[in-house]
Amino acid sequence: MECPLFFKMVLKKEEYIMCFRLLFIGMLSLLIVVTSCKSKKKTEEEEAQKEMVSPENMKEGPLVMSNEDVMGVYEGDFPCDDCVLDHYLIQFRVGQIYFLERVYQKSGGGGKEMMYEIGHWSIKDGNKLQLTKGMLAPFEQFEFVDRKTLQALNSEGMMEIPKEENQLVKGFKKMDSTPSFSMDGMYVLVTDDGWFEECKTGHRFPVAKTEANDKLEKMYNRKHKEPSEKLFVKMKGYLKSQPTQENEIINVIVVEQVMSMDKKSGCPQK
Repeated sequence: MECPLFFKMVLKKEEYIMCFRLLFIGMLSLLIVVTSCKSKKKTEEEEAQKEMVSPENMKEGPLVMSNEDVMGVYEGDFPCDDCVLDHYLIQFRVGQIYFLERVYQKSGGGGKEMMYEIGHWSIKDGNKLQLTKGMLAPFEQFEFVDRKTLQALNSEGMMEIPKEENQLVKGFKKMDSTPSFSMDGMYVLVTDDGWFEECKTGHRFPVAKTEANDKLEKMYNRKHKEPSEKLFVKMKGYLKSQPTQENEIINVIVVEQVMSMDKKSGCPQK
């Protein structure tokens, strides 16, 4: 920026230089003021944003769980009048299948009793779980009090008091497979693929290719008369997580022992 022509004509050399210095200082001061104002405005906006998202000003909405949120291993102890131990461990698996392990010991001595159950679960009202009837009765409904804690509800769908005694907490245990358990269902072999429809849940599982499964297939081929005929089977095995060709995780049945196969029997009517 140049000094006005008038100043060039009347000012001495030193004064001319001083003029430039004053102009430079003036422009620099103006720049500092503008920058400071912008910085102050930005700081005020950031503080206002923090105030808006602070925990005190945030209203938490109702808890909504997805199937993926639910899946995992939960465990806890339930109170009982005639026992010293009633421990539950539940796997909420893919396909809305649950597997329950219950350890029960009566008062007055006696050993621990291990019980297993397979059933079906579903989400209700966003944050509740509805389970099929079984060993958990009357605790067939649970409510998530947070994303890792399930609270058992009574038959009216209300929390028991004290509620801390009827909770299952999600841990870090893996659920690649379940313990071995006895199961009843309808078996069919279609184009070299075995399928097992479990009686209680009605869920249809593919059967893994194992040595015990080979025996199951041979038994089926001897007994069935009609194509795709379903035969009633009592067997022992376990559930296992297995990826498909599309990399989707599914539950499969791994057969360990076949107790019986009967074409005259079937699953009990529900």
